[in-house]
Amino acid sequence: MNLKKISISMAFNIICAVGATLVLLGLILACWFFFASEQEGRFYRGGISLVAAFIGYVIYRYMFPRIHKKWTDRY
Repeated sequence: MNLKKISISMAFNIICAVGATLVLLGLILACWFFFASEQEGRFYRGGISLVAAFIGYVIYRYMFPRIHKKWTDRY
């Protein structure tokens, strides 16, 4: 296995982890802003958090099959 394949595999895994982190933080922050916060702009921030969660979900759904495709190509 050469360095190029390892770096591409690591990059795919990191991008997939970023997407999963966006989903997690977006959902947690949306719940916080919608139900626990008493600030004026809580609905705007909650909506932005939901958009961030959706973007993270799209990133994750796009990268996850590519990781498994690369995994089966090597092993």
